[in-house]
Amino acid sequence: MQHAKPPQSDWYHLGIAVALLSSGVAAAETVTLECAGTSALHYEPGLTNTPQQVSFTSKTTYGPYLGIPLEIASGTSQGFGSSINSGTFASTSFTHTTTWNDSTTSVITGSSVVSARPAGEKIIVANGVAVSGRFQGAQVVRTLTLLNTDLLGCFTPEVVSDVAGPVTPTVVKLL
Repeated sequence: MQHAKPPQSDWYHLGIAVALLSSGVAAAETVTLECAGTSALHYEPGLTNTPQQVSFTSKTTYGPYLGIPLEIASGTSQGFGSSINSGTFASTSFTHTTTWNDSTTSVITGSSVVSARPAGEKIIVANGVAVSGRFQGAQVVRTLTLLNTDLLGCFTPEVVSDVAGPVTPTVVKLL
């Protein structure tokens, strides 16, 4: 003898959805943010005109952000990576963690290529993806202009260890 299953109402399905969301399962979120900021990098060993393997750390401040979600107004990030780098060329892989103004975080990994400019600055286009945390799966593009105030530093024994400049990040994930 078979027993009939009780019909499941829309309220039942709504209850399951609410339980999943309140249990910590992250909800998908559309994001499209852009802003300006400043970034500082430290290279170890310092940069010379001979390409060599270097590691770096970075600290960045962003804001104000424009776009959605509206509650994201600013952020900071700390990063690290390694590269084949010289005073005029770099090919880089990186990881950085961004802490948004609402205390959520995103871990972003990616790679970048440097384009040198005649005035001594480096233009870096860093392409990455949020691999965990808020905005997971979002594409992140950061354009950095690293200003070298010691234009001949890569030619000297003192090398160039620290550079800083403006950064323009864009974070996009459409659902």
